[in-house]
Order: sequence, then C-alpha cells, then structure tokens
Amino acid sequence: MAIIDAITTHIGLKDGRAEETNPLWRRLYPILPLPAFIALLAGGQGGLSMLMFFLLGETAQFAHLAVTALVPISNVIVLLRSKR
Repeated sequence: MAIIDAITTHIGLKDGRAEETNPLWRRLYPILPLPAFIALLAGGQGGLSMLMFFLLGETAQFAHLAVTALVPISNVIVLLRSKR
C-alpha cells in the first residue's frame, strides 16, 4: 500500500495536479531522487506497521493497513478529479 501511495503522490506532485499535505514529504519530494522518495515513504509506512504489531499486536497492524489503504484511494480520486 505504501508503494502505491508513494507512486500516486509522485504522479500528483510531478504534474502539479495535487499538493502534498504532509510537510515532511512536501519538503523531501523535490530534494530526493524518485527511487529514494518511494523507498523512504514505503519504508516509513512499513516501519510504522511493524511498530504497531510489536506494541499493540495483530489487530493494530490490520487497523494500520486499513488506514494506509485509504491514502492511495484518496490520491487516485484527487488525480481523477483534477483531469476534468
């Protein structure tokens, strides 16, 4: 999910059709090469997922996955609406 989030974020930022709301990613996007941006975003989400699992268990990890799945869906909706 995090890789799909990073790719849809890249598409929206590259074309200027979307704006990143997270200040960290907004600052890092123009600085980092694309593979590093995708790896960092995906690795961060993966790390958070594992942290949720170790601290709170399997249910928390599934909840994190559910929330993480909403982000690429939202990105795709923004991209599709901006094409009009």
